[in-house]
Amino acid sequence: MGSSNSSIHSGFAETVAAIERIVLEAHADVTPDLSALDDFGECVYIKNDASAVVECNDAYAKLSAGRQSSLGRTGRMFLDRSIVELSEHSDRLVMAGARAVELEHVGTLANGVTHALLTHKRRLKVKLHPGLAILGVTRIGERVDGPHAASLANSARLLGSFHALEKRDREVCRLVAGGASSRQIAEQFGMTARAIEMRRHKIFEKLGVSSTLQLACDLVRLQERGLLDLGL
Repeated sequence: MGSSNSSIHSGFAETVAAIERIVLEAHADVTPDLSALDDFGECVYIKNDASAVVECNDAYAKLSAGRQSSLGRTGRMFLDRSIVELSEHSDRLVMAGARAVELEHVGTLANGVTHALLTHKRRLKVKLHPGLAILGVTRIGERVDGPHAASLANSARLLGSFHALEKRDREVCRLVAGGASSRQIAEQFGMTARAIEMRRHKIFEKLGVSSTLQLACDLVRLQERGLLDLGL
């Protein structure tokens, strides 16, 4: 069903390229034939611009949604919470203009087992099928347990909480993690240092962190995993 963590990247770029060729060639026809995608062990799925799945191979149907069809539905309707935040985040990046996004993460599949995952997404632009927007390929790696799984799951939770913050609060996070003092941040936003302190306290509560150091470490970890780009 997949490869071990040490080899999850092995041959992945070539596999993605082969899948992309099949998808683009198939959609050169009015009625595309995507049956060749069922030969891949990787989960292959195509979404529209509302992030709803419109096409997928057998591997995706089996491992992502189990007995429930994923077609016509967004990930939030059938994916485990451990996958949803990263899925939506990577969709947003692609729709915002990134040609391709690739990330290594963990997630719990329809069978209730948590695995290492390697996901590649790219923007689709097909003349005959303009409703198609995103091609996704996810490779399933080995089962993940213990501290590593907990760490990656916490990253997914933190990413979701971070994106739920107001735009200014996200900027406060970036400045705090970069070492700016409350007075410096206050001057930049035309606020009092006291107001920034109160705002920072509420941000820490929402993100589940207890100190500036923890916030900086957590955000740097997200950046190292390719999930954020805060210039830290």
